[in-house]
Amino acid sequence: MTSHFSSPQYAELCRLFREQLPARLSEVEQAWTAATGAGETGPTIESLKMLGVHLHQLSGTAKSFGCPGLGVEARALVDRGERDDITGRLGSLSAVAEAETGDAGGS
Repeated sequence: MTSHFSSPQYAELCRLFREQLPARLSEVEQAWTAATGAGETGPTIESLKMLGVHLHQLSGTAKSFGCPGLGVEARALVDRGERDDITGRLGSLSAVAEAETGDAGGS
């Protein structure tokens, strides 16, 4: 019996995850910019919710698609609420994505 983790379909899902990762990391950065009020309208509850949604989704999917460190970093961002810590960890998120996928994630 073959594990679904070694199937061609799973390999394709992993490839798609890695291909879409730069855009997803960009969405996190954009949500953070909006949540900190750097955008045109200033921070809103909706922008904070969107940041949480993006990070939660990334933390849940990264490990499933072969990027466990990225999942840990995204989860740490979900769990932390301090602005300075989040700002610093966003750089770490991109660095871990690059280390685990070989792609810089959007820079």
